[in-house]
Amino acid sequence: MHPNIPERKPMLKSMTGYGKAITEVSGSMISVEIKSLNSKFLDLNFKLPKTFLDREFQLRTEIANTIERGKCSVVISIEQNKTIQQAVSVNTELAKSYLKTLKAFAEIEGLNTDNLLEIILKLPDVLNVDASESEEEWSAVLVLVKKALVEYDAFREEEGKKTSQDLVQSVNTILSNLDKVIEIDPERVKYFRQKLKNNIELNIPAEKFDESRFEQEILYYLEKMDITEEKSRLKYHCEFFIETLNTPNSNGKKLGFLTQEMGREINTMGSKANYLDIQVLTVDMKNELEKIKEQVLNIL
Repeated sequence: MHPNIPERKPMLKSMTGYGKAITEVSGSMISVEIKSLNSKFLDLNFKLPKTFLDREFQLRTEIANTIERGKCSVVISIEQNKTIQQAVSVNTELAKSYLKTLKAFAEIEGLNTDNLLEIILKLPDVLNVDASESEEEWSAVLVLVKKALVEYDAFREEEGKKTSQDLVQSVNTILSNLDKVIEIDPERVKYFRQKLKNNIELNIPAEKFDESRFEQEILYYLEKMDITEEKSRLKYHCEFFIETLNTPNSNGKKLGFLTQEMGREINTMGSKANYLDIQVLTVDMKNELEKIKEQVLNIL
């Protein structure tokens, strides 16, 4: 941990999450599976049994309160015990219509009609299985959703801890390089001051050299190369980044904005410094910042 940053427990959550819950109700196995990846907005997709299609809005409201952001899929399935008998009915009128049409086609083509019944029973909507919704099953689904969300949220917190460790390490690397820049900067100023003076001595005769004018020019030149503000702002952005990591709110977008500000200061510092040792350090800072940007994309 960089000495300028107090050590605190990270609070962020990852947008990557997974949770699953299973139970058995009246011989049927019911499962709820929730998983998500990163996304700028909340994108909920459901795969539900036919009996629960009209309940999607209720589920969407329940789940959106927890997930907030990310591309999320919710799969609810019911596997009924084969030993349980279900009410089956035949759509007689539809079956007759299929039979009439198929017989006529078979006569025209000279085809065998022995297996027509088997074919008709496999056609859409001829056989109807009673799959009416059970209140007991729906109550179980709601309980499972809550359990899956608890597991899902715990998964996101664990991923968030790992991400936090990587982010803090990268920010500390940037701050350590910044410390080196601060240490080197006075040498840079001396170097350019001496370099300008040497150039003047080579190109301007001593009797025409104006010390007062030289001081004015050197101050003007060094002012254009001054990186004091960039150093100060970068340090502030890094410390504020770590502080934001430790807040309980969803801060992925804020952290993304801070990485842009950090990048702006690093780029300006490297450009204005015009000094190899500092430019090498800023390149290393940029590499760490790219790692941070990739990680931030997955933060809630």
